Amino acid sequence: MSTSSGDIAMDMNIGMCAKEGLFLLLFPFFTEYRLSPPSGSKGDIPK
Repeated sequence: MSTSSGDIAMDMNIGMCAKEGLFLLLFPFFTEYRLSPPSGSKGDIPK
């Protein structure tokens, strides 16, 4: 059971394209719903 270097390179290219597509798909969601407020915001600071 041997794999050629061409097969490995093709699998890596497909994986990288899938990661990039997933990032581009989820990027608007992450920019709209941030977990932490931007630095310097002055809202609801407990005293």
